[in-house]
Amino acid sequence: MEAVIPGGYQVAGHLVRVSPDLDAEGPLPPGVYVTVIGSRAPDGGLIAESFEVLRRPEAEGEWEGVIEEALPHGYRVDGRRVLVLPTTALIGTPQVGQYVYLSGFEQPDHTILADNLIVLESP
Repeated sequence: MEAVIPGGYQVAGHLVRVSPDLDAEGPLPPGVYVTVIGSRAPDGGLIAESFEVLRRPEAEGEWEGVIEEALPHGYRVDGRRVLVLPTTALIGTPQVGQYVYLSGFEQPDHTILADNLIVLESP
């Protein structure tokens, strides 16, 4: 997903309209891999009938590391971009320099889509 647009997202160059009922995890930050099933709208965009965050079972994992940088929509932890969604469970208040535990899914570009982020140690 490349960008948030009014009423949906831009996905792989296509404008995708997503109803609030389908966008249960949103609003999503750019960079999240999604699966879309839909129909073509008269203006060339897509009307989503199914819209899900891509969570490949073989990519599920757990990670620990130090937060190096706060980023839009997440953090950099030990050199890896970590995306935080509205549905991510945060325990503690993550800040630069803290040691954290993450569980979630590695996306095809090696970013981590965090389902849980737990602060283990403060600086």
